[in-house]
Amino acid sequence: MTESKSGPPSPDPPLPVHRQLRSSAQGRSRLTTWLLRIALQAGEGRSGLEPASEAAAIDLPSDDGIVVADLPALAEGHGLACLVAPRLSRILAEPERRALHDAAARCRARDARLHRDQTALDAAIAARGLTHLWLKGAWLVGACYPPPACRPRADLDLLVPAGDLPAMADLLHTLGYRPTSQTWKHQVWLRPDNRSVVDLRGEHPDNPRPVELHGRLVEAFRGISLVLDADAALARGADALAGPCRALGMVHLCAHLTVDMLSRRARGMQLVDLARLAPRLDAEDWKRVCELGGGRHSARFVWPALALAARHAPAALPAGVLDELAGALRPELRAWLETVDLDALSRFGRKDRRRALLEVPSIWPIDGSERRRVWRAILWPGRWELADRYPSLSASRLWRLAQLRHLGFSARTLARRWRLRPGRST
Repeated sequence: MTESKSGPPSPDPPLPVHRQLRSSAQGRSRLTTWLLRIALQAGEGRSGLEPASEAAAIDLPSDDGIVVADLPALAEGHGLACLVAPRLSRILAEPERRALHDAAARCRARDARLHRDQTALDAAIAARGLTHLWLKGAWLVGACYPPPACRPRADLDLLVPAGDLPAMADLLHTLGYRPTSQTWKHQVWLRPDNRSVVDLRGEHPDNPRPVELHGRLVEAFRGISLVLDADAALARGADALAGPCRALGMVHLCAHLTVDMLSRRARGMQLVDLARLAPRLDAEDWKRVCELGGGRHSARFVWPALALAARHAPAALPAGVLDELAGALRPELRAWLETVDLDALSRFGRKDRRRALLEVPSIWPIDGSERRRVWRAILWPGRWELADRYPSLSASRLWRLAQLRHLGFSARTLARRWRLRPGRST
């Protein structure tokens, strides 16, 4: 009898990915704007998950350059799949309908896991008597999205007083989380059994579900920071951003979106966030927004996000807010926003949409000192500024290699920008 010999182990199956988009840049831009409009129509009082028969009649865009098969990937990439899937069911062909509903189902399943994680953390934090606030998506799902599963979340952003960071770290360790990386902004905690990406398309319940632990409320871009005083909100407890501190939550969301816009990673979901939150602010809240976001330093973090949101949902913002904030801006920053759209500011448009070669240095700093800081951040960022792109390397003793890798990345970026600079013939 011949002994059977087993062959080499089978390789792991490839991770699922979206196929390459085929729409032209202009077609992709129009399709993105159309998807955002559909998502915004699932507005106040609507869950975005109603049966398609309850939705008003809509037509697919048919402009030159649009490939409708790109729609599921664009909807998922912009975080809009759950909001648009019910309204588009009747007008999509079977392959696109199936892909879009798969994206929405994965989003809902992932949010169910994150909701479970967040509920367990709330209970454990309360038992320890610690103070905390949930930020961004972890706050918005309860405040603006009934049911929460309409909005995808990458992680759970948790803010605690700086002095409570050791106690919160101890609590996370007790719950089975372990620190995996650190940036200038936060510590990242994951469970050991939840560190592997299983689906590169984005939304999947088994993809990592990190807790990002913050000791201060801050956003920054290219060496320029906006630090917000969250002490009063923390003193009021976990529901403060849904009540008397709504303005602080709005300013933080705007600053985060503006940084994402400048980094070319904005998502349509973030504009829906602002459009849903804005009606919940009263006149005193908006006055506070203008106080927190006023002045030359702060307005540039707040105005671009609100202006882009107003472009797509003009009724959401009260009259006068944008004008009051715009008075403190550099004209170059206002002019820049007029030349870009959501697609150009997203990851989808990063590689093929034209932009000025020295875009950021020309619109972001407000004086010579800031201009030097911006150039240093662009050319030679610090250790923890590089941690988002090179987390493991930045955390090691060889972190200087991350700076060298950054130089290579910058050279490739400069070459691409040169090819796509305005005025260059294609």
